[in-house]
Amino acid sequence: MRQGRLHRFPAMTRPPFRTATEAERAFYQAFAYADADAMIAVWADDEAVTCVHPMAPPLVGREAVDASWRSILEASVGVDIRVEVLRQNLWPDLVVHLVQEHIRLPDGDRRNPPLITTNIYQRSRDSWHMVLHHASPTGRGQAAPRDPGSLH
Repeated sequence: MRQGRLHRFPAMTRPPFRTATEAERAFYQAFAYADADAMIAVWADDEAVTCVHPMAPPLVGREAVDASWRSILEASVGVDIRVEVLRQNLWPDLVVHLVQEHIRLPDGDRRNPPLITTNIYQRSRDSWHMVLHHASPTGRGQAAPRDPGSLH
């Protein structure tokens, strides 16, 4: 399943998110449009949330995650991002998406190697929210396998 470029979505998705897919769309819209407030709204209000940016140490806790995304997005004018969902694991209150991110910076045609990313969403009483985002480079010119099977 392939999502189109997020700039095709005219309106930002806001909570409550009825599905994990809605929360994921909001996450990538916020990233594409460099909207820090929208990004913060995607994350669960929980001290256990975790974010691992490519080649960086884990950020644990809502305050650290919020500060990191605000810093990134407030210094950005947005990116062209295409997201390909490689695998979904679904439980009643938890969803895991393995995706491949294709990001192009707005300063030209340079394409970065794709990132392989794990996004985990949890359902609360009234909405789905992200609890983990872990992005990692796949290597220049390499694509993630369609069904990676085991992780190690």
